[in-house]
Amino acid sequence: MAEKPTYEALKQRVKELEQALSERKHAEDGLQKREATIQSVFDATPIGICIMKNRLYQRVNRDWCESFGYPEENLIGRTTEFLYESHEEYERVGEELYKNLLKKGIAFVRARLKRSDGEFRDVDLIAKPLNPYDLEAGTVVVVHDITERRRAAESLRESEERFSGFAKASGYGFAMGKLSGQLIFGNSACLRIVEEEREADFIANTFYHYYSEEDKQLLIENILPTVMAKGQWKGEFPLLTAKGNLTPTEQNIFLISDEHGNPRMVGNIITDITSRKRAEEALRVSEDRYRMLVENVADVIWTMDMSLRFTYISSSILQLRGYTVDEAMVQPFDCVIVPESLGEIMTLLTRKLKMVEAGLEEGWAPIVFEVEQPCKDGTTVWTLNNAKILQDSEKHPVGIIGVTHNITERKQSEEALRISEELFSKVFKASPQWMAITTVTDGKYLEVNDTFTKISGVTREEAIGRTLLDLNFWLNPEDRDKALSVFHKQGYARNVEIKLRLKDEKVHNLLWSADPLEFDGEECLINVLTDITQYRSIEEEKSKLEARLRQAEKMEAMGTLAGGIAHDFNNVLMGIQGRTSIMLMKKDSSHPDFEHLTGIEDNVESAADLTKQLLGFARGGKYEVNPTDINELIKKQNRMFGRTKKEITIRGKYVENLWSVEVDRGQLESR
Repeated sequence: MAEKPTYEALKQRVKELEQALSERKHAEDGLQKREATIQSVFDATPIGICIMKNRLYQRVNRDWCESFGYPEENLIGRTTEFLYESHEEYERVGEELYKNLLKKGIAFVRARLKRSDGEFRDVDLIAKPLNPYDLEAGTVVVVHDITERRRAAESLRESEERFSGFAKASGYGFAMGKLSGQLIFGNSACLRIVEEEREADFIANTFYHYYSEEDKQLLIENILPTVMAKGQWKGEFPLLTAKGNLTPTEQNIFLISDEHGNPRMVGNIITDITSRKRAEEALRVSEDRYRMLVENVADVIWTMDMSLRFTYISSSILQLRGYTVDEAMVQPFDCVIVPESLGEIMTLLTRKLKMVEAGLEEGWAPIVFEVEQPCKDGTTVWTLNNAKILQDSEKHPVGIIGVTHNITERKQSEEALRISEELFSKVFKASPQWMAITTVTDGKYLEVNDTFTKISGVTREEAIGRTLLDLNFWLNPEDRDKALSVFHKQGYARNVEIKLRLKDEKVHNLLWSADPLEFDGEECLINVLTDITQYRSIEEEKSKLEARLRQAEKMEAMGTLAGGIAHDFNNVLMGIQGRTSIMLMKKDSSHPDFEHLTGIEDNVESAADLTKQLLGFARGGKYEVNPTDINELIKKQNRMFGRTKKEITIRGKYVENLWSVEVDRGQLESR
């Protein structure tokens, strides 16, 4: 039988058990404290952190929930696919994360995740396995929202490549220290910010070491008391690096408490904001430039509150309306727009505000309107205004911003164009000439005037959409190609003569002129045709009259010539007559020469009559008309003729008591 333990042995055994129990309790307390510390850090970290297993949410911290608007209870056990734009994007991110985790033990992927309100945010996902040897155990994923950073980068239009690794991509440093200030941890990003190469060198110092003397005083007197009183301080504060440089940073300093809420340590999330500061400086410069642009641009830029009181007006108002900025700023809205335009604008603005109240996005769309505005000198200007209702973060209307452009010259041009078009329309319709608008390509009629219908004999409805060929008006269709070749060669046509057989089956001579014209957005011709058919008839008659006139002029010239010749010839005859008369005075009728001399006298008399006819022709047909005995005239002519032809015997038989006639004896004798 085993020996029973003594009292001392039992007492010793109980003591050992109590000690073991105490040590176990101490270990459990330590574990609980550690878990509380980790939970405090997990919840207080101002970046999104989640624990995933097989791409299902296991835990998410407060910042993640607030950043994306999803409550934690709606995420736990749910896949991440609903956050991505598409299934393909979801698969791509998963593949890259898994591939990098296998290869490097840490993964970095850039993605776009959807907030609960539908907005997509650009994020950097940094993942690391809970157990490097067992990826199935789960993964810690840090979500960095880089949307604003990317927007700042875009505003500067920088084309720098994004960092590809975890250390370069995160940009966040994390440090922990005791309440005394002794540092106990710093991640690689933190070391990079303070320009330390080894963590050992970093934790050998207190966090006061990385502040300048001036900033250290501010840290001790203001910032740390705030952290101890409120649990957190967040703001911009420069760090003094190991190399003596001051680096602008944004710091989130917070207390790390135990399970009882007692402060144990201080944590600090550090963001290097050097790039942001540069961006802000660039933005400030850009704003200065923008302000300079606004103040010098010809258009007026203005803002007003929802009570329609101006809050800003650019200096261009002086050139537009003659008012200084101070004068314009105090003007009521109803004094800025003429009464005829005011009612329309108020109606438009009221309709927009109702859309905003109804939650319609159209209400936030820009408003474009034209109004007439009074000037200081009593005149008015027409302006084109592009205005938009401004909204706050909660989508409440807070004001109106607008740009006003002077369109007075355009309005005047439009009015001049309207008058011109009206004048053209009236001239087109009332013109006494054939006018029509046709297409360039196929010559189809688009519009015709009243003269067209009157001359052509076709109605407007019959002409529109048809061509001269369709109407069978061309006398020779080849003439159309010749006329168009003139237009295409010169770019216009002037008074090209064409012939058309119109509806009345008559051939009309017309003068065709044409110029290019844009009509309803199409290249066309404005055609003007003048009917010169009557003119051509008059011209032909004129040609005939001119020919007759030329003939008359020739005859007049010949008459003048004949008159001159008749006078000269008559002078010669008088000489012959005188000499013959002298010879007859010395001879009686029995003389053998007597008959010949009397014959000479008769011939001289006949020749004299001929000269009279020539003189009558020279006087334009004015002859010497006298009462004449026709029997006596014929007897005389027979005697003369008988003397010239001895072999002819003439017998006369005359009517008795024949009446005398009014004739030019000379003309009858010459026939």
